[in-house]
Amino acid sequence: MVSLGLVVARFNDSVTEPMAEAAREAAAERDAVVVDEVAVPGAYDSPLAADRLARRDDVDAVAVVGAIVTGDTDHDRVIANATAEKLTGVSLDRDTPSPSA
Repeated sequence: MVSLGLVVARFNDSVTEPMAEAAREAAAERDAVVVDEVAVPGAYDSPLAADRLARRDDVDAVAVVGAIVTGDTDHDRVIANATAEKLTGVSLDRDTPSPSA
């Protein structure tokens, strides 16, 4: 059985909580178990939580859900790019898959 860590960004939780519920359901349908779930303020904060979960011996993979809202500036792209880069780094450093949604 695959053991998962789940990171859920709370910013825009009307979007992220249904995503987290879908992730939990998808895991259960595939005989995987979410062994720990960590809430973070926003997507930008998720790499640290993902890294901490990926360090654990009882976690095979980490899933991250978050929502980044597009605005009038480039802020959303800056946050998305930085977060994706850091999550990729976690995957490579820890040799643990860390898909983000």
